[in-house]
Amino acid sequence: MSESPYEQEIIVRDIPTEFTVKFYQDDIDDFSHMGNYSDQWSPGAIDRELAEDVSYFRYTNSYRYWIPTPGCEDWESYQKSTRKWYQKHGYNKHQSSIAAHQHRAQDFNRMVAYGRGDWYYMLIVVESAWGQESLGGIESDSDDYSPDYIQSIIDGLIDSLIEQKEITVRIR
Repeated sequence: MSESPYEQEIIVRDIPTEFTVKFYQDDIDDFSHMGNYSDQWSPGAIDRELAEDVSYFRYTNSYRYWIPTPGCEDWESYQKSTRKWYQKHGYNKHQSSIAAHQHRAQDFNRMVAYGRGDWYYMLIVVESAWGQESLGGIESDSDDYSPDYIQSIIDGLIDSLIEQKEITVRIR
């Protein structure tokens, strides 16, 4: 894990000096919830070369196709379940088909942006003399990536550490 500069100023609530808050770039490399890269074409695959994916060789060094099949090996089943979800939420058949393709493109574009370095996952670590708590997987470009949101995460991690100390004291 590598230390990452934090560009926004955060005002940390009055906390004892025994707490240290650190920010890191989280080294998450599992994006299977969005899809997978492969050299094997399959139905629904996006050809990265034809899509002009500038991260084509930067992120994976070789994989030509991006397969948008989270939780499902069969593209037809994935597409059908995605369309059904959109129909359940008020889209007609035509709109749901378009939305399913847009969803696939959105996930692909998200991965391309990650490969370019446009965003990363952030890890927040709060340390004390008796332990540490952390939360990772926070997308650096999320709309929730604000000082108030980050502060609420820090507060929760500190509360968890305080609870750990209280439990330790009660046990002794």
